Amino acid sequence: MLTKFGDVTETLFLKGFEAHKLHHEFSVATGVGAIAVRKAQPVKLTAEGNVEPAGSAEPAQNIIGYSIHNGNPGELVTIAMKAYGIVYCKPNAAVEAGPVQYAGQNTAEPEYPAVATIAAGEPNLMGWALDEADGANDMIRLALI
Repeated sequence: MLTKFGDVTETLFLKGFEAHKLHHEFSVATGVGAIAVRKAQPVKLTAEGNVEPAGSAEPAQNIIGYSIHNGNPGELVTIAMKAYGIVYCKPNAAVEAGPVQYAGQNTAEPEYPAVATIAAGEPNLMGWALDEADGANDMIRLALI
């Protein structure tokens, strides 16, 4: 155990996540039933784009990565992500944060890709919408796998 600034911590990572891989900061979900995220715990996105612990039976496509920090609801944690990059996109319809598939290019601004929500188990996972789009042409961030 290491002691730093009065805290006692235990090492959970035998080998650290690769520094050149994508790491991104998220807020831990708040609200009724919200629970803390712990180091090395797999996480998934809420519909609003926050993270929460993934359950033991969570489909793999919903798990965006693994927390490298402990965080209580409302706090920020850094996630070592499965994704390799984040781009902007504009869906052609409302999209919740979470797993998405490619839906062609945006009809109003074709330089942006469009995405659509997919159900658990569908094979066309493109990545994860990191934000929710309230309607067509809302700019959101997309984590690509």
